[in-house]
Amino acid sequence: MGEASYLAAMLENLGVAARLDGIEKPLQPGPVDLSALVERLLARHRPLAARRDVALDGAGPGSPTMVEADLALLEQALGNLVYNAVTYNAAGGHVAVTLHAHGGGWELRVLDDGPGIPPDELARVTERGYRGAGSRAIASKGHGLGLHITSSVLALHGFSLELTNPPEGGLLARVRGPLG
Repeated sequence: MGEASYLAAMLENLGVAARLDGIEKPLQPGPVDLSALVERLLARHRPLAARRDVALDGAGPGSPTMVEADLALLEQALGNLVYNAVTYNAAGGHVAVTLHAHGGGWELRVLDDGPGIPPDELARVTERGYRGAGSRAIASKGHGLGLHITSSVLALHGFSLELTNPPEGGLLARVRGPLG
């Protein structure tokens, strides 16, 4: 099952990378309910989290949080964040995915209590093909596409991505954008 999850994620990322590379205007925007999208992402990643003995929880506003976006690309981009948080966490770890709407904007947070990313690598992890020393040390099968795709897709939408190592440990991925 773990191998199937990995292969599915890799194929999805390769498809998105080809779409981003090969089309001048890859976006097909429409109304997207982020609340529903977060629920789908949690449901999709719970089996992987259970196999890895990682708790996966989520919280949101409980009502639609609408944005204008390409649903397929945004789902892949945000899914990469959840997938990485679960995959790079240790058994017994925890991942929290929260969505907040405020004023004219929204913020999605993916917080894990895994090893985080060394500070000197944080600026590079969104480069295509970059794999940090930590991912190589744990024999990761990653190809350095996931965070590159996430960063590229979010930038195309005018959304921001911030990756930080909180003082209490782990990694916090923060995505922000306007409502609408």
